[in-house]
Amino acid sequence: LLRFLEALRGVPVLLMTASLPQIRLEILRNKCQKMGIGLVEIDGPKEIEEIPRYYRQGTIDNQDPLPAIQQEYVRGGKILWVCNTVNRAMDAYDRAKVAGLEPILYHSRFRYEDRVQQHQQVIARFKEDEPQPALAICTQVAEMSLDLSASLLVTDLAPVPALIQRLGRLNRRAKKGDPTRPFIVIEPVDEAGDPENLPYTAAELDSARQWLDVLPKTGISQLDLAQAWEVKIEDSKERRPAYCPSAWLDGGPMTNVLELREGSPGITVIQERDQQRVVEDYRELKKVLIPMNPPPRHLEWHKWPRYRGIPIAPEGTIEYSKERGARWQKKEQK
Repeated sequence: LLRFLEALRGVPVLLMTASLPQIRLEILRNKCQKMGIGLVEIDGPKEIEEIPRYYRQGTIDNQDPLPAIQQEYVRGGKILWVCNTVNRAMDAYDRAKVAGLEPILYHSRFRYEDRVQQHQQVIARFKEDEPQPALAICTQVAEMSLDLSASLLVTDLAPVPALIQRLGRLNRRAKKGDPTRPFIVIEPVDEAGDPENLPYTAAELDSARQWLDVLPKTGISQLDLAQAWEVKIEDSKERRPAYCPSAWLDGGPMTNVLELREGSPGITVIQERDQQRVVEDYRELKKVLIPMNPPPRHLEWHKWPRYRGIPIAPEGTIEYSKERGARWQKKEQK
């Protein structure tokens, strides 16, 4: 943001946040003052920030959240379960189905038209006037694209900003005097039982553990989230933001072809079953595109045919359903 303001002076910018540490606000103020940029600060109602909304249930470990989820589901509650990876979300969905629940799975690896439908289902089930219980199992898409209020949040351990975003979906519409609602933090592990940091770093997750330890045990408010982050930043002496390299802004008259932002590698594909549909009407293309993680080597995707430059995934390479989304077909063991 600071580099953007410096490079594009005069462009109007709106920054909206519920949890901006004071240190970062001071840095932003100083930057704007040095550049002669006007900064208008509009604070939301203080009493909303101070409403107790959450409490943490249990410790941070690889606990099984299903018993707590089942109890809340039987009570007619609205449960949001956020996983760090699509595979973990799919596995959670399968376990919830086996347990007799009716979960909705929502992540990025759906055909666009199916993803829209999943989004609409989640929003509809979480409406306050909807009497039926709801369980949405999501990935990071829940952090920004879902305007809902859950009565129980289950989340994989994630970086502090991500956890704050996820907690923003718990007891979202609480009013003064309303009861607080629980959240459960799970330590993600792989199939072998070893810690699984992806898509984050071990340092980010370690910082999040320390932040969680600073939070009050009960009656946690949005203000508490920000103040605990403030303490964490003070302890780490993170007084100045790290320099942010940018392929877009660096290099002067020379432009290098590099990524503009950090992100996980991936590939966008069309399923072979949808090929004829897009050939007959190019406008259908955007409806059936699937963003995927890099394919396994044995699929040799570089040899696949293409439609307008987009790889066409042959039948048998992707497991797909409208309810679960897409996953690469595992190689059969001989």
